[in-house]
Amino acid sequence: MNDATHLIIEAVPAGPIDTNAWIIIEPVTQQALIIDAPPDALEPLRVHLQHHNATPVALVVTHTHWDHIGAVAAVRAAYNIPVLVHAIERGRLEAPVGGPVEIAPSVVDQTLADGDTVALGHVEFVVMHTPGHSPGQISLYDAVHNALFGGDTLFPNGYGRVDIPGASEDETVAVTVYPGHGRPTTIGTERRWMQVVAQTGQLL
Repeated sequence: MNDATHLIIEAVPAGPIDTNAWIIIEPVTQQALIIDAPPDALEPLRVHLQHHNATPVALVVTHTHWDHIGAVAAVRAAYNIPVLVHAIERGRLEAPVGGPVEIAPSVVDQTLADGDTVALGHVEFVVMHTPGHSPGQISLYDAVHNALFGGDTLFPNGYGRVDIPGASEDETVAVTVYPGHGRPTTIGTERRWMQVVAQTGQLL
């Protein structure tokens, strides 16, 4: 792995609630990884990829709520790239249900599990199973660039909704965080101070 590789990372919001698709480009190879494909994301994704002269090699779906998968089938067909998703979420890509927009079913080319890796040129992402918002939600972590792509695991002011079918606040707050210093903790344990910082900008 080339530690000096600089990633190009771009958010591509799309769909009725501006859900982020992410494009990650490894410039040594000009390969791109797409994370999530909201409704109507195909054309803006195409524009960004062409701007960087990048070739997508895979589409990783963090979880299968409607706002993250609306264009999965279209992106897969347009670029002939594999679709990767956690095994628990596979069925909801192959037979989508719910949501305010019609979603075409998609083939799943590879299922992922905690600890798997996804390669992008010289970069390697570790798959982390981070359930709660959705049973099979995953995050992708690149230790070299200190980057985590977490779907709806964590927002600037909290975490993904847990009042929808299949979601679980207990699972969300129980996610274990292994820090560089001190003992392991959980999202739930640290939630109070994170909310204070988000609201006031000051640490307790």
